[in-house]
Amino acid sequence: MGGILGGGSNAKQQRAVGSLQFQTSQAGSVIPLIYGTTKVSPNLLDYDDFAATPSKQAGGKGGGGGKGGGQQYIYSASFIVGICQGPIAGFGMAWWDKNIGTVAELQSISSISLGTDEQAIDPYWASAHSAKAIGYSGTANIVFANYQLGNTATLPNFNFEVIGVGAGASGASPNGHDANPAQIVSDFLTNARYEANFPSVNLDPAMTSGIASSYASYCAALGLFLSPLLDQQQEAQQSLADITKVTNSAIVWSGALLKIIPYGDHTVTNAFTLASFTGAPTQGGGDTISLTFTDPASQGGVPYTVTYTTLPNLQMPGAMGGLAQAVNADPNLVRFDILASGVGPSGVMVIQSNPTGNTKIGQSAAAGSLPAGSARR
Repeated sequence: MGGILGGGSNAKQQRAVGSLQFQTSQAGSVIPLIYGTTKVSPNLLDYDDFAATPSKQAGGKGGGGGKGGGQQYIYSASFIVGICQGPIAGFGMAWWDKNIGTVAELQSISSISLGTDEQAIDPYWASAHSAKAIGYSGTANIVFANYQLGNTATLPNFNFEVIGVGAGASGASPNGHDANPAQIVSDFLTNARYEANFPSVNLDPAMTSGIASSYASYCAALGLFLSPLLDQQQEAQQSLADITKVTNSAIVWSGALLKIIPYGDHTVTNAFTLASFTGAPTQGGGDTISLTFTDPASQGGVPYTVTYTTLPNLQMPGAMGGLAQAVNADPNLVRFDILASGVGPSGVMVIQSNPTGNTKIGQSAAAGSLPAGSARR
């Protein structure tokens, strides 16, 4: 009737969403414990400041009572997401909806807390919502203040790369991302924050030592490094069994000590070299990235180069994986006991069995925006 009288119709008028929609918010859920580096989705701890701001009304035909457009809204909210058990070393990459970048590139971050004991309360939350502001001691979390959600009242589907316990620590993986299983077992059983109530005096001290026969040295020599995400309730015994299974070892109780004995029965020597690149691949593809190997015992000492050409729309980890595959497919390098794997967002780990000690590894990039970085053992 309103349209007939010239007042315009509101039949298509869009109503503002009344509350925030979010990914996960579970009270009493397990706080993930992360060793090494891995990706995890957060749990919503709190939110406030939800607002729906009218934007420009969509246009339509008709002056008096024609086809009018519906009212549009822009949404925003402040919120806190819990990530995992702390303290952690930091954060790396972030994924939200169809975007990828670093955590530091996310908009509207008020604070990033790494999960230390008695960590400070976020300053924005303390000011705007003091009645319910807490520091979430021991839990790594990120606080967003008045995050712009766009025309949907739904939080982005966040995932965060967590640099957790043991990553880059002494005895950890040479790639700086994973953790040595011996360090994982020791921390898991004896850490005062989340320990399995195991007496530290009954844990074999040689397990994490640098002696050649230790479990830590065995894992390091074979390149057995892990980044487990413990986010389900299970017996500590099962968690230990999972670790020893993938490292081909056994749990032994001897002399009032818990020991882990590897099944390996001969000496192994490996050398690890991390080749890092900077920048990003050209989205159209066509970048060439290379690794060059020089050793007097191979190819007569003449530098030997393996090259990979990037494909269109390839992200940095994909480029690193492609270069590693090129190394692994090269019969000359395989004969010389050299293999590789992509590691992290911008590196290739080169593994050489029974190294001569004279192998030099260099890298280069050309025809795009992917400059070479550095190589280190």
